[in-house]
Amino acid sequence: MGPLARVRPTALIGVAVAALVAAVAAAQGPVADPLKAEIARWSSRVADATRTDEMWVQARTSSAGPLAQAAQALQDGRRWYALDRFAAARGNLAAAEFVIAHPADARDSMPAFEAAWTRSGTTLRASVTPRPPASTLANLGPAAVRAEAEAALAQVRVYYESSLQFGRNTSAASGYYYLGLAEAQQQFVTFVRTLATPPARPLAVRALTNDIGALQTRLLTAYVPPASIDRHAEFIAASAAIKEARELDRLGYRYGALLKYLGAVVRVTMVLAPTAPPDKTALTARVAEWRARVTAMPGDHSLADMLVERAEVALATPDALPIAAAITGDALPRYVEALAPASAAAARPVAARVTVTLVRWPYT
Repeated sequence: MGPLARVRPTALIGVAVAALVAAVAAAQGPVADPLKAEIARWSSRVADATRTDEMWVQARTSSAGPLAQAAQALQDGRRWYALDRFAAARGNLAAAEFVIAHPADARDSMPAFEAAWTRSGTTLRASVTPRPPASTLANLGPAAVRAEAEAALAQVRVYYESSLQFGRNTSAASGYYYLGLAEAQQQFVTFVRTLATPPARPLAVRALTNDIGALQTRLLTAYVPPASIDRHAEFIAASAAIKEARELDRLGYRYGALLKYLGAVVRVTMVLAPTAPPDKTALTARVAEWRARVTAMPGDHSLADMLVERAEVALATPDALPIAAAITGDALPRYVEALAPASAAAARPVAARVTVTLVRWPYT
């Protein structure tokens, strides 16, 4: 979500907010779970329609859906899918609150923004210079918790460093927003630590260099007309997901890389999927088979649990059946492959026909 995007009508988020309020109300009672408490706290803010600042309304519009999904998933006992949905919702909301915490005149002032950027550099220094080693989060478990923490930690420096130049080349308000995302991701890492337990039997995650390269080759091979025209936005989203997985892998953030790689697999598979909808009966059976298989696997497989939970949720919505098909048909098998020794054969890149230099924004 860009900070200067047009604000959508409030009616577009009415259904999501209503579902969010219902899910939170159903989960009321003594709260000992930090995840439950955080989802409830942000849900209360999103449900408050009296806050009319433009930046907040934009964040509320884009985040109400994922936050409602997180609340419902947690209520249904799908903890890891709830964590993933909460991670998707929280960043925009926290960044918007960071922006509106500054006076309106400061949001229009580049000197004020640059001073705020310098101050944030002091609080974010541990995550910015130098970049924290992979061992920083080695004591976190289960794997799903560590993966979300690594993915967020890697974004702190990217958002922080790029926010200054983006602000200088667009507006101070835009710079504040991306600086707020850096702050938000740092806060999320701190929060995720409250969910962690020492890993009794850490998941052995290897480098995914070849796996990611092969996935990119698969996507680039399919990037030809008419698909490259008709589904251009989906190709771009899949390519961005692959890029993020590769960056995490290069940093040695193996858990975060696996999380993003599996997400990229789902995106690529859906781009290349046949147009005919999958058979729900057969798909339901496949999801149940994977649920039983993952449950029987020894050790910590919370990342696979997250995928199964996402597939189970997708089964309830006809339009989301392709997601369940992509997870059971491709992502879960690739999860199993990712835990095996790497293939000796390197991924073959697609032969270049032309060299193109792109200037792109992080994670888009």
